[in-house]
Amino acid sequence: MMLFESNEALRDGLCQRDQQNLTPIEAYLCANKNFAPLADHELTALLALIEIESKQQEVDQTNYSLCMQAASKLCREQALLTNPELQRVMLIATYYTTPIKQVVSDINQITEYIRH
Repeated sequence: MMLFESNEALRDGLCQRDQQNLTPIEAYLCANKNFAPLADHELTALLALIEIESKQQEVDQTNYSLCMQAASKLCREQALLTNPELQRVMLIATYYTTPIKQVVSDINQITEYIRH
């Protein structure tokens, strides 16, 4: 993590937002279609990046609903059950400092709303 923190360009890049006001980490959480668990070293690196970003700027909680909608859509497209064991759920909960059960509930609620 110290290696990341000492890299000012990386730190600054983590704070840049796209046209939807998403940070790079939020864009990853919303758009990455691969729901396979990350390798341990990748997960550790992502968690370190989340920690660094959280020290640099506040998380925009309004993006939480965009992330929930994207996760719901990706789960539906891949016929995945949303549950607390899904690594993406854990990452979203960590990023937005939201209980895992709440993330699962929110994704499932969106999925149910769309089905009806």
